[in-house]
Amino acid sequence: MKVGVVYEDFLGSGGYPRDIRWLSTFMAKNRIHVTVFTHINNKKSVLTELENGVEVVPFRELSSRKLDIIHIFGMFLPKQLLILVKVINKPLVISPMGHLMPFHLQRKAIKKAIYLRITSYLFKKVNWYHVFSPVEADSVYKYMGKYVNTFEAGLGVFPLPPDVEVKYLNNYKNEPLNILFFGRNDIYQKGIDILMKGFTKALRLGANATLTISGKPWGNSKKYLSGFINKENISDKVKILGPIEENAKWQLISNADYLIFLSRWDGPPRPIREAIAVGTPVIVSPETNMGHLVSKYKAGIEVPLNVEKVAQTITTLSKDRSIITEHRAGVIKLRERLDWFRVAEDYIRGYEQVLKSWK
Repeated sequence: MKVGVVYEDFLGSGGYPRDIRWLSTFMAKNRIHVTVFTHINNKKSVLTELENGVEVVPFRELSSRKLDIIHIFGMFLPKQLLILVKVINKPLVISPMGHLMPFHLQRKAIKKAIYLRITSYLFKKVNWYHVFSPVEADSVYKYMGKYVNTFEAGLGVFPLPPDVEVKYLNNYKNEPLNILFFGRNDIYQKGIDILMKGFTKALRLGANATLTISGKPWGNSKKYLSGFINKENISDKVKILGPIEENAKWQLISNADYLIFLSRWDGPPRPIREAIAVGTPVIVSPETNMGHLVSKYKAGIEVPLNVEKVAQTITTLSKDRSIITEHRAGVIKLRERLDWFRVAEDYIRGYEQVLKSWK
């Protein structure tokens, strides 16, 4: 099978570019010929991450290549609309990358509504969409109509540095429940406002727990967090670390009892996959696009974006520490499921569905 991957930021330094490079690499390891069409810049060093069999070429070469299927990553990248026009009548799949999810569309709502209105005639000609979870599939059906088809495939766990060990079923300690949030401190997108309110309510319900928040400040996050902590008088229970170095990050995730991540929308977030990689259970919202997997493999708890439910979850986990044993066993199983080789197989099966329906 010859797959054309279209992604403007493929050679970028962010999380999605890195994920799609890994995906391309492991599809090649699954004996798929992958050609990536992107904006070529000077960041050629990332090519060392790629498997032989992955070609990286400029957008303009798309029309000259013979491909079985084309996969376009992203709906809100205007440069890629020209690509879509050229390939609209070929076997094609688009990844919204979480950007049709309701809370995402509420940010800069007018701008996005205008964009979708102008481009809807084009996107509604696409029969297949790739989604990360059933929650994202619902958002696609809402905006593109029930007639479209979707296939589900996630993202893999992060390869661990050589000096980081996987945490297996070590015994928990009879200490306060150690909860960690790690990632960009975007109060709204990452649901930190819900986390803080839920954690505070859990303390009032008798939870014996501590919360550590680490990662890059974002917007007014410093002011919000310091104000909230002072107002609720919980400075002895909450620690704000800010950005930390790579080695310290892995130590922090490994030492936590649970990573908590309550995104209002997200592609499968990097910190959740890092926690799974190292063996730390997670508490996640469905909108992370990983909640269904966490529930299925019992690798932690999927909790709705609801302060009461978050508080109840933290309280229960702090009072019954035996639950963590089951969750740590589940994390190991989910880690195996999210091996990049197996994830690449999910995409390939999805492409086979697209091609079968095309004939």
